[in-house]
Amino acid sequence: MNDRHQGGSASIVTLIYLRYLDLSTIEMKDLPNSICKLYNLQTLRFYGMYPLSKLREEFEKPNIYKLVYSWSLDESKGYEINHEHVLDGLQPHPNLKTLAVMDYLGTKFPSWFSEELLPNLVMLKLSCCIRPTFYGVDVNNNGSSSNIQVFPLLKKLVLSYMYSLIEWKGDEAGVIMFPRLEKLSITDCPLLKSTPNQFEILRELSIEGVDNEMPLLNLCNNLTSLVELRVSYMKELTCLPNEMLHNNLSL
Repeated sequence: MNDRHQGGSASIVTLIYLRYLDLSTIEMKDLPNSICKLYNLQTLRFYGMYPLSKLREEFEKPNIYKLVYSWSLDESKGYEINHEHVLDGLQPHPNLKTLAVMDYLGTKFPSWFSEELLPNLVMLKLSCCIRPTFYGVDVNNNGSSSNIQVFPLLKKLVLSYMYSLIEWKGDEAGVIMFPRLEKLSITDCPLLKSTPNQFEILRELSIEGVDNEMPLLNLCNNLTSLVELRVSYMKELTCLPNEMLHNNLSL
């Protein structure tokens, strides 16, 4: 930033109760040091800035409870490595409750993408993340680890526009997937053929744009708490199993 921007930013620190700051229309490559003193800031919007050290400090603020990470389409060489580097440098505070990752083209999620570092996460949305592994634990451990819990507080999970997703694992021995999940939405994942079936307290399920009927049948196999079910654009589905209606009396 030039001196003019630096001078103007000094007055921001006096707004100690500021909760929302939109910098998306301002061209800058760095954030001023004073912005890190906005202790009550809950929402920070920006566009086109690279994640420098002060920006990481901003995302580590304890009062930011909701974050959306979104990428524009980038087909340049090495784009997946750049995406991974950017996301890895934007570790949020453990108090984060809602996280959305959209159009992420990296092949893996960052090391902080785990239940240990995001223990309070209750809502997770993954949209157009066509290349990475689904979550940050090895579910192919053949039982070598016991009682691994993946995001134990998560209540809502949204998967959308994941056109290459074929198999969703999670029923392996020793892995407990989202034990408190109440709402699950799967949209436009046409190749998806398998899902876990251990969401025992799931109340709301929405499946749209999934050709194969097996994901729906797997998810509803052990359910008794379903209240709301939305199904559309499922080419291979011919009928709902009788057990689903009998076991979910509140549906």
